[in-house]
Amino acid sequence: MLLRCRTVAVCAALFCAGVVVRAQVPMLTEPVGTSSGYQVATVTITTAGTVNAVNVLTQGAPNLDFNLAVVPGGTTCFTGTAFNAGDKCNVVYTFTPTHPGLRFGGISLSTSSGLVMGNVYVNGLGTGPQVIYSPPAQSLLGGFYSYPTGVAVDAAGDVFLTDESGNAVSEITNGVSRLIGMFAAPDDVAVDGSGNVFVIYNRTNLAEIQAVNGVIPNAPAVNVLLTNFTGLNGMKVDGNGNVYVAEGFAGTGPGNMIQEVLAVNGSIPANPTVLTLVSGVGEPTGVAVDAAGDVYFSDQLGNAYEAMAVGGVLPASPTIVTLASGLNTPTNIALDAAGDVFVSVQGGVSEIVAVNGTIPANPTVLQLGKGIVFAQGLAVDASGNVFIADDGTPEAVELDFADAPTLSFAATPVGLTSTDSPQTVSLGNDGNTNLGWSSISGTTNPTITSGFTFTSTCPVISSGSALAYAMQPGSSCAESISFKPVAVGPDSGRFVITDNNLNVIQAQQSILLNGTGYQTDFSLTANPATITIETQHHGTMQLTLTSIGSFAGPVQLACQGPLPAYVTCELPASETLAAGQTLNFNFTMDTDQILNFLAKENPARDASATKRVLLVMLLPLTLMGFVRRRKGLQRVMLLALLVAGASGLTACDSKWPLHTPPGVYTIPVVGTGTNASGTVITHTLNITLTVTP
Repeated sequence: MLLRCRTVAVCAALFCAGVVVRAQVPMLTEPVGTSSGYQVATVTITTAGTVNAVNVLTQGAPNLDFNLAVVPGGTTCFTGTAFNAGDKCNVVYTFTPTHPGLRFGGISLSTSSGLVMGNVYVNGLGTGPQVIYSPPAQSLLGGFYSYPTGVAVDAAGDVFLTDESGNAVSEITNGVSRLIGMFAAPDDVAVDGSGNVFVIYNRTNLAEIQAVNGVIPNAPAVNVLLTNFTGLNGMKVDGNGNVYVAEGFAGTGPGNMIQEVLAVNGSIPANPTVLTLVSGVGEPTGVAVDAAGDVYFSDQLGNAYEAMAVGGVLPASPTIVTLASGLNTPTNIALDAAGDVFVSVQGGVSEIVAVNGTIPANPTVLQLGKGIVFAQGLAVDASGNVFIADDGTPEAVELDFADAPTLSFAATPVGLTSTDSPQTVSLGNDGNTNLGWSSISGTTNPTITSGFTFTSTCPVISSGSALAYAMQPGSSCAESISFKPVAVGPDSGRFVITDNNLNVIQAQQSILLNGTGYQTDFSLTANPATITIETQHHGTMQLTLTSIGSFAGPVQLACQGPLPAYVTCELPASETLAAGQTLNFNFTMDTDQILNFLAKENPARDASATKRVLLVMLLPLTLMGFVRRRKGLQRVMLLALLVAGASGLTACDSKWPLHTPPGVYTIPVVGTGTNASGTVITHTLNITLTVTP
């Protein structure tokens, strides 16, 4: 991989060596999910022995895309059969692609002691649509590394990582890392169809870590294949087992070229043929090859190129197309099934987006990855996930495009839209045929759970519609999803698109949705909710209004009748709450008729009582006028009381003044408000009133 301290060599023009490159165009093309007819592969025995296992593998994984077929008289590589070096035998297999794009396989024979007797590569092209999601979830894959520089991934999802400073090659399985080889400054790594792992190291050497039955053992055999390169930066393996390397400028020697190391009879032989494919490159930093035989490479000058094959063959002077320029220090390159080109750069990954399988003249370039310091190695798996060796983290990083995300929304009042709505998910077609969806009986396509809403840049197809939608390879559309709860409590739902993902009729893609609905409300409280008042007196207590769940607005207040005899309430007609506010106010109760009278807004409504009270109050003054020549006011007042008692000015033969009898009473105070969703809310606070003599 690129050493950032090196001098950049500037090349004025590209020129290609006069060689013809073998095609790696697959012989088999099959729709994803369907099985080919019987295929026969011939294995050349390279090491004598007795066959103990016949392995039909997909990048080391058994029973995946390539499978052993039992056909009477077809297979001649039987277990228990002894073969000499140079012998040949046949294995019958089928191809059932699990994903679109080029699929690598291998058929290997091994002895009981784990010795590989022979190997042959097989490959095929799967066709079909494949859904991916954006933005991708980003995660670290685990392990401890000092300077990761190269990354590869096999069909089982195992990740291989080179650590240049640690002189190590590791395999990461389900987050657990194990050492599989020690090399001086390993730079990049690749996996072939049989599960063998290739490593370039010390910028000059190419080696193979040999798999047995598709698995790298704990003490694997290591074959050093070549030691005379200058300034190796990146590598890839194709479906025929050929190894492509990007060889940068090293100060002396040719350098600055893309080369191919040819496999023969299922392996790289001793003293292999090395072809120069492209030269004159401004220090190439990565290389890749597609199913059509086109070769892609990046250089340190910030460019990405495609060398065009003709009929599956790279000619002596191929047309070289600049796909993108001005990239930020490219370090490696990789491809997906839809034809998108990924380039690892400083700070992340640049994705050069293809349109219907082809990079246009002025392509869209997306920037992927968050917090990536200096992306070095780069790989894309069959599902469209992107793997990065980041020497700044330092870690192996995965950008998960394949798995549907789960969207979680902020807790929201019922009837309102959450503050973090909408959340947008893009659905893309990472396959090589159209992704389509059509109408579904009885509902729309897509569908969404109640409590959630969506808008889409893709058509929404109604039930029974004759319309259908087809998304071309490399295309995408956006689904903007919002949370608008219809009930209080947790709300879990799904956004579902029904389509033909991976050629499955009415396949369903589900985005999980989570949120919580709550009611905006207020509380009416008192602490304590009791008061004691002597009869013929009044008392005041404090009541509290509190906003719950961002409730805001006026709350009407009143005592709910009928009230106990001669009790009156005094409180504000309304109070206005702000969101999150706690507000205190006074509440007063009276327990006799005079105070009751004084509290009335219109005393004329009780005219007879008013007259009686006024007469009682004016009588002493009148008498004072008659007796002003008498010597003492006390005598006048005494006379007034006697007259009042004798005249019976009180009403209805009861005592004066009238008052609330002693006892314990319940006084309901009612608050009424309307929340933001238009729901009228009423709360009643029962006050315990104790009247004492």
